[in-house]
Amino acid sequence: MTLDLVSFTTIAGVPATPVPRKIGRAFLATLETALEQLWKLCPWGPARRIIHGGAYVQRPDPNMVDRHAQARAIDVMHFEWDVVEVGPAMVLLSPTDLRRYLAVTAVLELGIGCTLNYWQPDAKHKNHWHLDDHRSPGWSPGWMPQIRHLQASLIEFWDHQDIKIDGVYGPRTRAAAEASFGDLADPTVWRDALLEISRRGFAPDFSAGEDTLKIEPGDGSGSVRA
Repeated sequence: MTLDLVSFTTIAGVPATPVPRKIGRAFLATLETALEQLWKLCPWGPARRIIHGGAYVQRPDPNMVDRHAQARAIDVMHFEWDVVEVGPAMVLLSPTDLRRYLAVTAVLELGIGCTLNYWQPDAKHKNHWHLDDHRSPGWSPGWMPQIRHLQASLIEFWDHQDIKIDGVYGPRTRAAAEASFGDLADPTVWRDALLEISRRGFAPDFSAGEDTLKIEPGDGSGSVRA
């Protein structure tokens, strides 16, 4: 497979470090569109710097499932603005940091089909988002990373304390989602749900009950506070 690689030092107009690195041209365009949307929706405008852990990696991919080897992925550690930093490593610091993380993740999901987040059960994504385009953006009741983010958001922003972060779109999660948003199978409803998650997460004074979501260090799941 011939790769259309380009070197990058910035993404969506923002310096990205470390540099220089390579990435697939098509995926870079997708990534930049997603981040330009993030700059518009977040209250701080364009970030000052993007800290990443790598994009294209030159290594064998015999099963054709390695998105880094295909130049279709990047690992983003965190985003730095002048007044705040947002990333998975900040989730445990405070309820505000958690909410900002949920908000940024929601915006990323609007434009990037595979957004692996803090709650992956393998515990490999507690310090970065893995972003790739092997699937198109959009709701799927079988896409577990998306459902984990949805469950964390329902607990934190809508106080649905009867669900857990397990990636399963079961009866309780479905009922909570439908009560909060409607039918997520409708693309407009799904988009509006992500936008509302981002709005609540970015709001400086939002509160659905302080510290609604309890996250245990080293645990791939969340639990509801008693």
